[in-house]
Amino acid sequence: MLKPKANCILTTEEAKLVFPWIKEFRMCDSYSSNLARCADAKKGRMCQMKSHDCHVFVECLLSIEFS
Repeated sequence: MLKPKANCILTTEEAKLVFPWIKEFRMCDSYSSNLARCADAKKGRMCQMKSHDCHVFVECLLSIEFS
């Protein structure tokens, strides 16, 4: 039996819209690392994020992107 996907999973089309936005987004100095380096638009994933960077992305940036 397969479980349904969670509501927070992006479709391929949605990911194609979000990753270019991440690549262009700039943060204040020393607030978080350069998230553009963590975004891999070709594979559609975020990689090598530290815990604070992940927190900033999930709590702050996703709410901006989807509001």
